[in-house]
Amino acid sequence: MPEGRAVSFLAFSALFLACILLGRAFDWWWLAPGDRPESRWVLALVAGWVALYAVSMVLSLCGIPWSWWSVGLPVLVLVALARRQRRLRRQETARPAVASTEVLSWQLGWGDTLAALALIAFAFFAARGEILFPDFVYHWGTKAQKFALVRGVDWQYLALRWLRELHHPEYPHLLPVLGAFTSLLAGFDARAIGLWSVVALIAIVLALRGALRGAGAAPFTVQVATAWAGAGLSLFGINYLLAGSADPFPALALAVAMPALLLPRAALGAAHDIQIGLAAALAASAK
Repeated sequence: MPEGRAVSFLAFSALFLACILLGRAFDWWWLAPGDRPESRWVLALVAGWVALYAVSMVLSLCGIPWSWWSVGLPVLVLVALARRQRRLRRQETARPAVASTEVLSWQLGWGDTLAALALIAFAFFAARGEILFPDFVYHWGTKAQKFALVRGVDWQYLALRWLRELHHPEYPHLLPVLGAFTSLLAGFDARAIGLWSVVALIAIVLALRGALRGAGAAPFTVQVATAWAGAGLSLFGINYLLAGSADPFPALALAVAMPALLLPRAALGAAHDIQIGLAAALAASAK
């Protein structure tokens, strides 16, 4: 792998891990009884995306350029507040509930293997830049590159009348923001930025798997559904060139919210409300 491409993929991996860790800092807030580990990791990723997007938008609206300091300090403050609230919550609870080993187990099977192989194939072609979404070239990717150059959302650029039909300035900016931060770390590379769409599709499969297990579905049903979802989404993603597309993000929002939406009213709790809120925030910020 050429050195430049390796650095771009390393930057993507670092930002991906940072988003998950940021979301995990708030997991006490949105964890519900019976949530499986795959659901927890997907929710952490969504929460990290939403938090990073919110910080980036506030900075841009205030005219503060994105940098390690301007972005890192608010994020560290959020994490510190989350950890403090976690400690206070533990002190208020005499004996905090501990999830059972069965709940925390992934219980992997043959369906997971088939889904993983299909998603790896999709990620392989995306990393090679062979299935880049056409809209990425003149819309999502162009915005990401422009935002990285000016270190923020370029409102004047988006307001140009001759660009309205091309760049759709009224669209939310989650994917361009993720692409811009990836570019700030290692320079603009469409192949690395396109992997965010791959992550969203993988998260859909994990969210579906976690929802089925949380609902008490039989292991065979879980494996069949996981294999079907992984293979189907990979086939669709390769055939319709979804690397670098924002379309998987609203679909992920629906997958994240569906378990709470289908629960009986009496079974809903505050954590489920927050999960639905995270899903709504993801959909609103993505497209």
